[in-house]
Amino acid sequence: MKRSLKNMFRISALSFILVSSLMMSSCSKDDANMNAPGAIGPELSGNWMIHYFFKVTDQSNNYVDYTFTFNNNGSFTATKNGAINNGTWKEEVDSGKRKLILDFDASVTDSALRELEEDWIVVSAGTTLINLEDNGATFQFMKM
Repeated sequence: MKRSLKNMFRISALSFILVSSLMMSSCSKDDANMNAPGAIGPELSGNWMIHYFFKVTDQSNNYVDYTFTFNNNGSFTATKNGAINNGTWKEEVDSGKRKLILDFDASVTDSALRELEEDWIVVSAGTTLINLEDNGATFQFMKM
């Protein structure tokens, strides 16, 4: 009887360790596709405009003349009146939240564009509208 209890305990302990190991390894990894630049591709690829931007006040008018063109390779441009501003974008998962990170080249001096350099939480993303937020600021990309 003692021997069968010991065996049962060993089997239970080994099962617990195996299941725990599997759970820990699967929880520690972010989805590899979410870290690839093109992961949001179908939603973000193409030409967009900023439909709404709010940071303390409504600043949407600062972006009226801009067209944002996102490429699946992680690059994008913000074009206004023929002036092209280059940048990069990536999507990642941080603390279980999908984020869109925008970064303009060092040569970009427009302060309105610099306001966009954040790690924006993706609230929702569809084929025509993407809602983003960060520390009380919100903005929406609308497909053109």
